[in-house]
Amino acid sequence: MDNPIGLNLDFEFDGNELRARFIPQEDHQGYPGTVHGGIISSLLYELMANVPHHIGDKAVLRNSAVEFLRPTPVGVPLFVSAKVAGITERGFRLTANLLDESGRLLASATGEAVRPR
Repeated sequence: MDNPIGLNLDFEFDGNELRARFIPQEDHQGYPGTVHGGIISSLLYELMANVPHHIGDKAVLRNSAVEFLRPTPVGVPLFVSAKVAGITERGFRLTANLLDESGRLLASATGEAVRPR
């Protein structure tokens, strides 16, 4: 939260799903009026990477894959969420979604978190 150019996400956790709201600014755009894919990837990554912490586990995100479904506009509220999709031998499989105000899916991601050895 102290990073002036950070995402500055305020997490909400209901015991199952981690959520955050984000309003991208012009600094976050790639093509004019559209959020850069790296910012979208970072949002989804950040939520998945924080799920283990919120459930009291020490697993860290090992990998992630993002699917971009629609152009994401700057200047409007976006809603990102992540949760555990399954348990693995060393950690978790995770999923994350990025939605607009109407609930339309803009991007999604999968990832794996593992406990350090």
